[in-house]
Amino acid sequence: MTIGVRWFYSGSMSETPPSDADLLRTLEGRIEELTALCRHLREDNAKWRARHQALSSEHARLSERARQARARIEEVIGRVAVLTGERRS
Repeated sequence: MTIGVRWFYSGSMSETPPSDADLLRTLEGRIEELTALCRHLREDNAKWRARHQALSSEHARLSERARQARARIEEVIGRVAVLTGERRS
């Protein structure tokens, strides 16, 4: 067994080492698995990015609504203060 292919081979030293064709098939299988995993991760990443964008948009919309609500409340408090003759600080 050569040093470069040792990580492919998990058998004991007494067994016959795998042929180059066996090693190539093993490598091809692992490359296919990694390719499928990369594709899956890209798809997941795209979904999470879209979800993040949607949540960011919703957050911006809700923040604006909260700002508007605060402004309306401040306005009402100001009116009440005027009607009751109180000064606001």
